[in-house]
Amino acid sequence: MKAKPRIEHALWLCFGLLLAFAAGDFLLSDKSGAASTGDRSKDVIMCTGPIDSDGEGIFILDTVTGDLKGWVLDSRSGKFTTGYAINVLEPLGINLNSNPDFSMVTGHQTFRPSRGQSQSASMVIYIAESTTGNVAAFGVPWTSNRRSNATAPSAATFQVLDSATFRAQGIIR
Repeated sequence: MKAKPRIEHALWLCFGLLLAFAAGDFLLSDKSGAASTGDRSKDVIMCTGPIDSDGEGIFILDTVTGDLKGWVLDSRSGKFTTGYAINVLEPLGINLNSNPDFSMVTGHQTFRPSRGQSQSASMVIYIAESTTGNVAAFGVPWTSNRRSNATAPSAATFQVLDSATFRAQGIIR
């Protein structure tokens, strides 16, 4: 007669443990969304984007020169440890004298490098120019050891991933 209550207690204990594990997995897992922000003035477009699970980078496009620059902070020192630069005029097929009109956003992209390729951050910078109808995607070369290199900050060039024309006939180019 006493065996039945023990089985019921054991079942309730198993159910409680299962529920606790499920709740712990849900509450403790890293499901943080990577929020990006952006702002614009007359001559500068600025946005942020996730570099890895430890932080983000800031990216500034000078619309007067076409220079895209970016930096990543070290989470311990609060200092910029990596800087990036590229001029976007050539990848976008733009003549600076044509009075270009730029837009810029960041997006999330997980890259799986093949053998011999460098690693990239899990984000892309998209820049569009409205007078030509061109858009380009720029990758951010990244390895986690760049973040902790505050004593010798590193410089790198953004990777031109691809470009397209959004005013052309058809979808691709």
